[in-house]
Amino acid sequence: GVPYVITTQLGDVPGAIPDQTDHLFRWLNPLIRPVWHGAAAVTTVSSFVADLAHRAYGVRPILIPNGVNLAGRPRPPRQLNPSPRLLFVGRLNPQKNLPFLIELLGELKHLPWTLDVVGDGQQRLTLADLAERGGIGRRVRFHGWLGRTEVDAMLAGSEILVFPSLVEGLPLALLEGLKFGLALAASDLPPLRELVETGQNGILITPGDRDAWIVRVRDLINDPTRVLQMRQAGWALANQFDLERITDRYEAVFADVLGSPRPEFPD
Repeated sequence: GVPYVITTQLGDVPGAIPDQTDHLFRWLNPLIRPVWHGAAAVTTVSSFVADLAHRAYGVRPILIPNGVNLAGRPRPPRQLNPSPRLLFVGRLNPQKNLPFLIELLGELKHLPWTLDVVGDGQQRLTLADLAERGGIGRRVRFHGWLGRTEVDAMLAGSEILVFPSLVEGLPLALLEGLKFGLALAASDLPPLRELVETGQNGILITPGDRDAWIVRVRDLINDPTRVLQMRQAGWALANQFDLERITDRYEAVFADVLGSPRPEFPD
C-alpha cells in the first residue's frame, strides 16, 4: 500500500539501446509492465526517453531533467583562446566512440589544440596507441579518473567539451560543461538536443560522420570568437538545470503522490 515513483534513465526502456538491452526486455517485459502501471508517478530525464516509455508501456512520464549543482561556479567566460583546449569526460568504452574522435583529430594536427581525456575504461590503451600512430600522442593527455576538485579544474581550464557518443541519455558531463561555460561539440542524438542549441551554445554533428566532424570541429578551432560566444550562451543555459530547481520539481511530484499540499519554492 505504499505508493512508489519510478525515475527512468536511458537504458530503462526498450528501444533506447537496442543492441544492448532489447533482447532482455523481450523476456522481462511481462514482469516490468505491471511495475510501470502500478506506479503512482513516473519521471524521466529527457523527452526522448519519455516517448520511448509511452510507446512501450502506455505511460506518459513527467519530464524532469538531470540537474547540476551551480554553487561556486566561475563567472561567465570572457577571454578568447586561439589555441583551444578540448576536453572529454566519461567512460572509455565503445558507446562513447573515442577512437573516432582520436582519428579525426589526427586529421586536424596542423591546427593549434590539445585534448584532455578524463576517465578510464577498456579502450584506454587502444586510444593511446591511436594517438601515437596518428602523430598526436603529445597533444592528447589521458588523466584517468580524477577527484571532483581536479575535474572542476579541468572544466574551468577548457574551452570545448567534445562528445562523439553513439548512444546517450542526458549525460551529466554535458551539464557540467554548461556549468563551466564550455562550448559543446556533440553527436546529434535526440536527448542531446535538449542540452545543445546548435549555433548557440555548441554544435550537433551526425554520429560517426567523419567528414562532417572534421569540418565542424575545424571551424570551431579556427573561430575563437564564436567559441567564446557559445561558451557564454552555455553558461546562461545552465540555469535551467540548476539542481535546486530540479529538486523542487521532484518534491512537487512526491507531494502530489502523497496528496499533500505542494511546497512553496522561490522562483
